[in-house]
Amino acid sequence: MIGSKNDVQRQSDNGEPSGTAGVPILNVLLKTNVRNTTAVVTRYFGGIKLGTGGLIRAYGQATTLALNNAIVLIKPQNITEITISYSQLGRFQNFAAENQLVIDSISYQENILLSLLTDPSETSTNLSEIKDLLNGQVTFRPNGTKYIETPQIK
Repeated sequence: MIGSKNDVQRQSDNGEPSGTAGVPILNVLLKTNVRNTTAVVTRYFGGIKLGTGGLIRAYGQATTLALNNAIVLIKPQNITEITISYSQLGRFQNFAAENQLVIDSISYQENILLSLLTDPSETSTNLSEIKDLLNGQVTFRPNGTKYIETPQIK
């Protein structure tokens, strides 16, 4: 499925009896409201013991289990460019690690330029704490938003 409204949808039974594989997989994807997703289910053992009803349940359940255990959220993060001196780097990195802040990039120039990613609801607090930590000897420059994928493991 592709598109914000699932504009493109495809399914295939790929050799299974008609309607027993692709349709149940697609139905699960549609019901769970996922976007831009491909699902592939592999059946290793052939045979006819499951019957068509059993195949439909098996493919649907396999897709449901996979989705329940592999959801990725796309979260917006504010990007702030921070300029600090070399002598402040250790304190800043310790603070970032302790507070689980993401340093997206570091550029070593005359001073150190860092790109920090923060949750939009916490950006103001984080920057205030950094300013206090470094006794005001820091500059901040907002630099837009970046969307990051965050696995949600159950």
